[in-house]
Amino acid sequence: MRSPAACDVAIACGGAWSREGTDRSSLNLDQHQFLVQLGRERTRRVADGELLPPLIVLALAPGAITAEWAADAHAVLVLFSSGQVTGAAAADVLFGRVSPSGRLPVSFPHAQSDTIAPSRGSVIEYTEGLGVGWKGLIGRQVDYPFGFGLSYSSFSYQWAGSRPTHARPAASLRSITPSEMGGAGPPVRHAGEECWWECDKTSGSCRSGFCGTAGACCRHAYGSDDEASCGQGALGCEDKHCCVLAAGHSRPPPHPPPMSASAAGAETPALELRINVTNSGAVPAAEVAQLYLAFPPGYAEPALLLRGFAKTAPLAPGQAQELLFELSDRDLAVWDVTSEEWRRATGRFTATIGRSSRDEHSLSCVFDA
Repeated sequence: MRSPAACDVAIACGGAWSREGTDRSSLNLDQHQFLVQLGRERTRRVADGELLPPLIVLALAPGAITAEWAADAHAVLVLFSSGQVTGAAAADVLFGRVSPSGRLPVSFPHAQSDTIAPSRGSVIEYTEGLGVGWKGLIGRQVDYPFGFGLSYSSFSYQWAGSRPTHARPAASLRSITPSEMGGAGPPVRHAGEECWWECDKTSGSCRSGFCGTAGACCRHAYGSDDEASCGQGALGCEDKHCCVLAAGHSRPPPHPPPMSASAAGAETPALELRINVTNSGAVPAAEVAQLYLAFPPGYAEPALLLRGFAKTAPLAPGQAQELLFELSDRDLAVWDVTSEEWRRATGRFTATIGRSSRDEHSLSCVFDA
């Protein structure tokens, strides 16, 4: 066996298993502690003057992972669950036959405590609101952010033409201002008014999202045993109460309905953004540019939302390609819980195009809608 100093690189592998129906007990790779110790030992020995090859960690991850070991690695190759040609794909990247262009579909948190642990009970409260996944880690330290990915080349971005300053008027959706949003849910309703949701046995004045009927506060209930005994235009709630449906609703949908292509404004974009991407490195490679949107204050949206991405063709060194990003009415919309429809937000938006959700060299433009 050759000494480590005679090797070009050292490759350490790690992975984690997962399956449907069972939550992962940890965000660590199964070899997490081994990788941490390996990297620290290598760093210590190099500091003592020993010649050792660079360390590459190849990680087969089922999703987001913690990567404490990355601090002592020279490179990290994450393949997720890549299938039967995993070995060939890894070899192509490691030997430089292909320049990687993949991007993370999740953020890798700095610590497991930065994430929301799986619920152990049958009742789950989504206290994070819209801050789900990578959006819940915005503004916090992460090991690798959503959309991150390296290449064997480098790229520069420039605007193609002038930056837009105004979106076209809404064509398919009604507009809504922050003051019309109505808070986190439907207004407070009292006994005898229409109810939308599932029963809560509190009588008298009802909290936001509930309304009173027959001395109880109700939300909508689906498939209640008492439904058959309720009159026309009503559904059964718990504790043998009948909830009156809101006018014009036969059975409110449990989720916002999907937008059709025409309703989403896809045929006539609300805004177009054009950029030129240039391969400024020394090897052919492809680039993935990502469009993020920040809503005006007052809409309670996450600080950033991914609104599109585009991949260039493989570009030779010095070659450029123009990419087009289109924002539709739906891209500029929020869900109004009172009117139960998508409505286009108004005010000043910020669009950012870059290599990841935290690219310090991204392009930005501000526009009014």
